[in-house]
Amino acid sequence: MTGHPWVGGAMALLLEGARWVRLRWDFDETAFSRAWQLTLGLTVLTVALIWLDGTRFQALQTLFIWSPALLLPLQFVQSYGTRPALPLSAFFYFARRRNVRARSLGLPVREVDVSFDHVTFMAAILSASLGPNAASPLFLPGLAALIYWALIAANRQRKIAIFLSLLMISGLAVAGQTGLGKLYHWLDRGDWSRRDDGNAPNHYRTAIGRLGELKQSGNILWRVKSVDGSIPSLLHTSIYNLYDKGSWLFRAQPEVRGLNADFDGLTTVERDGAVYYLVLPKGDLTATRNDLPRFRLRGNASAYMALPVPGNVASLTGFQLDDADRNAVGTVRVLPKEAVIDGMILSDPAATPDNPPWRDPQPRPFTPDLKVPDDELAAVRETNLKLGLRDLPLDRKLAAIRSWFRRDFRYTRYLSIPPLSPGSNAARSALSIFLTSKHEGHCEYFASAATLLLREAGVPARYAIGYAVMETDFRRGESVVRGIHGHAWCRVWDESNQRWLDFDPTPPDWLGRESPRLSSWQWLSDAIQRGREDFYLWRNEPGNRLAGGSIIGGLGLIGAIIIGRNLWRSRRRGGETPTIGSGWTGQATRTPLHDLEKTARKWLGERPPGKPLGRWLTGLRGHLDSPARLDEALDLHQRLRFDPVECPEKTTQVARLEELTKQLRTAMSGAALRRLRKEARESSST
Repeated sequence: MTGHPWVGGAMALLLEGARWVRLRWDFDETAFSRAWQLTLGLTVLTVALIWLDGTRFQALQTLFIWSPALLLPLQFVQSYGTRPALPLSAFFYFARRRNVRARSLGLPVREVDVSFDHVTFMAAILSASLGPNAASPLFLPGLAALIYWALIAANRQRKIAIFLSLLMISGLAVAGQTGLGKLYHWLDRGDWSRRDDGNAPNHYRTAIGRLGELKQSGNILWRVKSVDGSIPSLLHTSIYNLYDKGSWLFRAQPEVRGLNADFDGLTTVERDGAVYYLVLPKGDLTATRNDLPRFRLRGNASAYMALPVPGNVASLTGFQLDDADRNAVGTVRVLPKEAVIDGMILSDPAATPDNPPWRDPQPRPFTPDLKVPDDELAAVRETNLKLGLRDLPLDRKLAAIRSWFRRDFRYTRYLSIPPLSPGSNAARSALSIFLTSKHEGHCEYFASAATLLLREAGVPARYAIGYAVMETDFRRGESVVRGIHGHAWCRVWDESNQRWLDFDPTPPDWLGRESPRLSSWQWLSDAIQRGREDFYLWRNEPGNRLAGGSIIGGLGLIGAIIIGRNLWRSRRRGGETPTIGSGWTGQATRTPLHDLEKTARKWLGERPPGKPLGRWLTGLRGHLDSPARLDEALDLHQRLRFDPVECPEKTTQVARLEELTKQLRTAMSGAALRRLRKEARESSST
């Protein structure tokens, strides 16, 4: 389910191997504590690698997926130790210190033991549930089978009831998962899901008509460095052409509408050993010219994210991408291969990737770039008459709007214009109030109002969102783009030059209002982010990836060798007596009766540490048809182990004990065990 079957198979073979081999270790409290410390160290290392890989939004899921491997040291010391469970004090430093002090003072120590088998089992179930293949049809039946196996092992008398209960729960799980999936897709399509990150190319809900302070993050989103030419002041992520009650939408012509039907894959060409993605609609090879201005862009990536590009973007190169496409209004999406992307963006001052305005000659023309909604039409016309925009050329129209906004309006992030109430006068919409009476708002108000004013004045215009490049780090020679630099502006059609222009109507003092909003600890966050991104890109270079993997693998191999050597030196086989503190360093004599211990576990469970084999096997007397054979076997066992006198009958005694052991094993065979359990069930039901 997690995509790592070989890792899971190796772990299963190691842990289940404890049932097949007789190697055991006398792990004490110190060994348990070291196993816990090793697990903590591996967990910290895993968290660091996940963080460096840039998968911060999936970090917790990835950590849980690897949790069975991280818990392996603890499960190992229980599976191959002589104790059936782990002491709880192994996980707590002060509890260990308290036990040491109590022993030094001769006080009794009450230890609480925890069976780690259940923890490992649940960690494996959780790991499989979060794996990338958990949506497979095999997952739910496999999960139910494992749980059923565990439950009947604890209660064999209610197999049918447990099966029916699990069947009902599985049905409810399937119904619940299906219902939640449909609910998620329904909510995802709703207008109330605010999607303001620029990665929704067909729908963007603004804060127009909302109340309260508009807040954005001060963290670095992108780093921009000039390679040849100046850095653009505006980088758009998405462009829209229809406004409706506080939301901007993108609508393609009716004949090409449909889910992602308006996106076309970018043409790729290779030049001088580099791959270029051509953004211009016709795939013009001039978009790769060496004399074009270009800049380097670096930042975190996500699947099918809208890339911040200038309005005259020509091509992309150097990015590690699986796919890249653009829509008809110039929104560029990419599917990165890595969590951090780095590459160059080329721009052509004489070109534009946006399609020209649609002018449909049909009786009901499709002209979204000139449409003004009915809710704002009255206020927009009134404003246009006041400014006299209709009779002005394009450059003077833009100058008039910019001058009016600078003179009579105020930029603020504290939103106080209420939304349009149901049934109220449409002339009092939030954007209409902004134009006619309350002249204050943030960039979304200014950009939306300017777009509609230009449209009513006969100029095709579109709404763009993205970032303003306004903070330069001269020491590093780069500019940084933060969340607080998110901005909105217009794309205006220049009929004489047949291309789109960026027009930012927001008063320029908004730059000064945003810059001081950084915390005093922002420098530390910036340094950590820069270091993580730079290290990630360095580590993923082919040569460095091999070197880094070799270093980590070498350290892991050295650690495994050290641990393995210590374990091999301290090993002992099942049935061997460990060294005791009275000075005796030898080993007790083995007898054929020791071979009966494995079979006896099915009847008596695990033999408690320190309990002699003979005393433990006396618990079989009530389960055997002929206890006399057991008593004779125990007598011979004790005589062979502890009689200091070598007698001629010893060979005969060993042969007799082997025969008795074989008879006892047959009496405790699987058929006898099943018969005994059947009689017990019949007796309990009676």
